[in-house]
Amino acid sequence: MTRLPGKRAAVKRKPPPASAVLPACLTIREVSAVHKELCRALRAGATSIDAGAVALIDTAGLQLLLAAAVGGRVLCTDPSAALRAAAARLGLDAALRLDAPPAAAAPTGRGAASR
Repeated sequence: MTRLPGKRAAVKRKPPPASAVLPACLTIREVSAVHKELCRALRAGATSIDAGAVALIDTAGLQLLLAAAVGGRVLCTDPSAALRAAAARLGLDAALRLDAPPAAAAPTGRGAASR
């Protein structure tokens, strides 16, 4: 088969997902299923984990996120208040890089320090 100059076979490729999305509940009951989905997303090229929907998380869920964060190649984005609180209680907020306040919740303007 001869190829004509300037003509290439069209190859459709899916762009990698920007992030994996965590469910509202991330406890020991859900960790196995979430682990499988998270591994699939990371293999597909995801570099962040959207943690905004997390309403309930236990130490098994935090352990899963910590394992994903090791090496700094995956970042938890939009961490929920529940995730922030649970990570802070165990001293994992820095390891999970959750120590920066979310932009939307950062007080601004006059009198912000007294809130």
